[in-house]
Amino acid sequence: MSSDLPSHADLTDARRLLAGIAHTTPLTPAPWDDGRGEAFLKLESLQRTGSYKLRGASVFVQRRVREGRASRGFVAASAGNHAQGLAIAAREAGVPATVVMPVHASPTKVHATRSLGARVELIGDNVVEAIAAAHDLAESDGLTLVPPFDSADVVAGQASVGLEILEQLPDAELIVVPVGGGGLLAGVGAALLHHRARTGHTPRLIGVQARGAASLIAAQQAGHPVSLPAVDTIADGIAVGRTGDLTYRWAEQLRHAGVLADLLTVDDDEIAATMLHLLDRGKILVEPAGAAAVAGVLSGRIPTGGAAVAVVSGGNLDLAQLLSLVTAHLARADRLHTLAMDLPDHPGALAGLVSLLAARKANIVDVHHDRISPLGDRNTVRVQVSLQLEGPQHLTSVLGAMFDHGYAVSGLEPINNAQTGWHDDALRSTT
Repeated sequence: MSSDLPSHADLTDARRLLAGIAHTTPLTPAPWDDGRGEAFLKLESLQRTGSYKLRGASVFVQRRVREGRASRGFVAASAGNHAQGLAIAAREAGVPATVVMPVHASPTKVHATRSLGARVELIGDNVVEAIAAAHDLAESDGLTLVPPFDSADVVAGQASVGLEILEQLPDAELIVVPVGGGGLLAGVGAALLHHRARTGHTPRLIGVQARGAASLIAAQQAGHPVSLPAVDTIADGIAVGRTGDLTYRWAEQLRHAGVLADLLTVDDDEIAATMLHLLDRGKILVEPAGAAAVAGVLSGRIPTGGAAVAVVSGGNLDLAQLLSLVTAHLARADRLHTLAMDLPDHPGALAGLVSLLAARKANIVDVHHDRISPLGDRNTVRVQVSLQLEGPQHLTSVLGAMFDHGYAVSGLEPINNAQTGWHDDALRSTT
């Protein structure tokens, strides 16, 4: 297998193979204006299957079908996006596909993969065990294994993201991409490298990894791919414990060629805050991995100037996870808070509390009125009220009014927003 980045001819052929399969996704202005220059989002979240992964899987499949090397079909291991990408790619090529998913994979993603025509096998407690099972199936059943990132054909497909950006925004100065195994980084980097050879102009390329899964950064530090001792991030789409051998070499090639300017990390709080901001202000639904590049831009740790593009790599988010992430972030930002107190057990006590909160424009989300709480006495009623607020200053105002009116609030756990990093201030200043 060649260790060279795909050639310009490879990229041209890949785009031809993707015609009629992958959408040209929108490039839209970012939903913030922080004075640091123009910013745009490349919305691969609106791609078929909700992820850029369709591109690489389709090129891999189409080339092998064209060469007559996949008569029995394809197999891959994935917890989500790669699975759905292969399912569509194989269906378009008229060949069968099998996807091995961990037994605890999201039922939503399992159903989506099956609905796209793939056979799903639930094997293993994690992706590593699923990958081993996929290798076994490839050998026993004569199937062609489709790697998620460590393949020149897959990378040639992902390069089409970069080519589209260059066509949609020729004067782009910065492109930021999320990085898991490194396939998207290598693909966009290859597009930029060939663009420089033809035009002399190359936007800077920056990769963003989840702090709990920074396998490419670890590889650069070690001088070779290494396995992380643990992977811990909400961004399952880039939760890769070991970067690919080929993608590592290609990243190094791009770095030495002056295309890859930097790699940085974002933590889960930054990712969650970015997801909320994109949904709240941009009406853009993204999965955690899809928000990573945008989080890198909003972090302020990337020198900007000129037009910048952040790739939103996917939007396949389980609604239960969305509810959990949004609720947790709102609580951290003091935009959702639950207060507990004892009220006198007489008519009008609860109405008085509600009137006070309404006067302070605190939106009541939920009220729990407990007449048998062991924490109160016979003359009081325990009340818990959940409030939707504008932020810490609004919470302080509400609490001050309650204390002034004699309400003794208990169970209050004030949040130190400084611990949550940049994003609360960033959201308040941009929303």
